[in-house]
Amino acid sequence: MNTPATKERISLPRFLARLLIKFLMLDGHYLKKKLLLQYVVHGPEERLVLGENTDPNDTIFNTMSGKISLGDFSIFGHGCQVLTGTHRTDAFLAERKKHPREGRDITIGEGVWIGSGAIILGGVTIASHCVIAAGSIVRRDCLTPGIYAGNPAVLVRPLSAPI
Repeated sequence: MNTPATKERISLPRFLARLLIKFLMLDGHYLKKKLLLQYVVHGPEERLVLGENTDPNDTIFNTMSGKISLGDFSIFGHGCQVLTGTHRTDAFLAERKKHPREGRDITIGEGVWIGSGAIILGGVTIASHCVIAAGSIVRRDCLTPGIYAGNPAVLVRPLSAPI
C-alpha cells in the first residue's frame, strides 16, 4: 500500500541521506575514502605507495612479500586484489604458513584501469595506460599499453599511448 503517508516516511530518510552526502562532498572528495568503502592493506602499510588521484575503491592490497606502487590516476573496480604474498606449495603444516618477506613487488603505472574482481599476483609490472579486464588474473608483466583479459591475462588489443 503506497499511501501518501508511506511515501513521506520513505522519502524523508532518503532526502536526509542525500543531503548528508552532498554536505560531506563539499571538499571535492567522496567522503575522503568513501567512508565505508575503503581499501584494505594486509601487511606493512608503508609498503603501499599510492600515486596522486588514485581510486582504489575496496581493493585488498597484500604487502606481506613485497612493495606495491600505484601510478597517478590509476583506478580499480570493486573487489580487486593486489597480492604480493605467497606460500610454498612444497611445504606442509606449519612450514606452509611461512611466506617470503620480499621479492614479489608489484608496480602499476599511471592511468591504469583495473576492472572489478581482477587479481594481480606478486612480481609483476603493469605498464602505464593498461586496462585489465574485470575478473582477469595477472600473473605476468603487462608491458605494452593495451587491454589485457583472461586467466592468465593476455594482451587482447594494444592501445595508443596518449600524447
